[in-house]
Amino acid sequence: MKIEKQLTKNPSFKKLWLAHALSQLSGYTLIFLVVGKTFEVTTSNIASGMLWISFTIPTLFLSPFVGSLIDLWNKQKILVLTNFLQWLVIYGFAISFSIDKPYLAYPLLFLYAAIGTINDPAEMAKIPGVVEKSHLPVANNLLFFTDHASLIFSSVLAGVLLKIVSLPIAISIIASMPLVASFVASTLPEEKNPDQTAISLSTELEKLIDKIRAGYQFLSQNRLILYSFSLMIAFKVLLATTIILLPDFSKNILRASVYDAGFMVVLPLAIGLISGTIILGKYQGKTRKWRWIGRGLLMLGVNFLLLIFLNPANLVSRRFFNVLLAVLAGVSVSIINAPVQSFIQEVTPKDLRGQTFSTLAFFTTLASIPSVFISTALSEILGIKAFLTIIAIAILSLGFYVSQRGNEIVLSTNNRH
Repeated sequence: MKIEKQLTKNPSFKKLWLAHALSQLSGYTLIFLVVGKTFEVTTSNIASGMLWISFTIPTLFLSPFVGSLIDLWNKQKILVLTNFLQWLVIYGFAISFSIDKPYLAYPLLFLYAAIGTINDPAEMAKIPGVVEKSHLPVANNLLFFTDHASLIFSSVLAGVLLKIVSLPIAISIIASMPLVASFVASTLPEEKNPDQTAISLSTELEKLIDKIRAGYQFLSQNRLILYSFSLMIAFKVLLATTIILLPDFSKNILRASVYDAGFMVVLPLAIGLISGTIILGKYQGKTRKWRWIGRGLLMLGVNFLLLIFLNPANLVSRRFFNVLLAVLAGVSVSIINAPVQSFIQEVTPKDLRGQTFSTLAFFTTLASIPSVFISTALSEILGIKAFLTIIAIAILSLGFYVSQRGNEIVLSTNNRH
C-alpha cells in the first residue's frame, strides 16, 4: 500500500499512467464502435473478422523489430508523436463514416494498429525512467489493471455514446483522448542519454527465429506445457472471436441492440472474472489445478448451451438470465485461465520463462488470424446458433477429457499439482 501511495504522488508516473489510460480507452472504444457499425451495415461476420485481421497483421509483422528501433529514439517524443498520429487516424474514422465510406475502416484500422506497435512498447520502456526500480512491479500491475478496466469500461462507453450522439460524433469524442494523451506525454521528462546502439533488422529476425525455435523445442519436450499452451492460445483466440461475433451474438442470441452488449455481456463477464479469482484464492491448495480446469471447461460448455437454447421469451427474465450466464461464464474462464498460467510459470525453468511467454504471444497472434477468419466464415455459413453449439460441444468434450485424463497428464511430466 505504501508503494501505491508513493506512485500516486509521483507526477511523472501519474502523467504516464493517464496517457496510457486515455490511449487504451480510446482504442478499445473505437474497436467496439467500428465492429458494431460494420456488422450493422453488412450483417456479415466475415466483414467483422476482416477488421480483426487488419488490426492484427501489423502486430504480427512489426512487433519483432520495433523494440530495437524504440531504443534508438527518444521515448517521450515517440509517445507524443504516436498519440498524435492515433488522434488523426481515429478522426479519419469519423470522417469515413460521416461521408458513408465504411470500407475505409480496414486501412485505417491497419494504420492505427501499426502506430500502436510503437506506442505500447515505448510506454513500457519509459516506465523505468519515471519509477524507482523497487516500484516497477506495482507500477506494471497498475497499468495491467488499467488495460482490463479500459476494456470493460469501453464496451459500456460505446453503447452510451451511441444512445446520445451519432457515430461520427461519438468517434470524434473518443478521438480527443489520444490528443490529450499526446499533450500529457509532452510534459514527461526526456531521457538524458538514450541508447544509440544500432541493431539491424536481419539481427532481430535471427533473434526472433532463435527464440521461436527454442520455444518450440521446449514445448515439444514437455507435454504439460504443450497442453497448457494449447489452452492459453485457444482462450486468446476465443476472446478475439467473441469480440468479432459480439454484434451477431447480441442480435440473434440476446435479441438486443448491438451496442447493449457492453451492459449485458462484457460488464457481467468482468464481475464473473473477479468472482472466480476470489473463489480460487479462497480454495487455493484445496483443489488440484487440473480439476479446476476441467470443471471450468464443463461449466463454460453448459453455459453456452443454456444461453443458446434456454433463453426466456419474457424480456425482463431474458435480460436477467443473460446477465447471470455472463457472470457464470466469467467465473468459468477465471478458474480455467489462472491454473493454466500457473502450470506454465511453475513448470518452465526460470531462464526460459521470457522465451516461453514471448513464444506464446507470437503463436497466439499467429493462430488468431486464420482462426478468426474460419470462425467468422463458419458462423456466416451455419448461423450463429449452430456455430456456437459446435463450440459448446467442443468445450464440453475438452472438459470431459481434462477431467478424466488431467491427472495422468500431470503425472506424466513428474509434476504433481
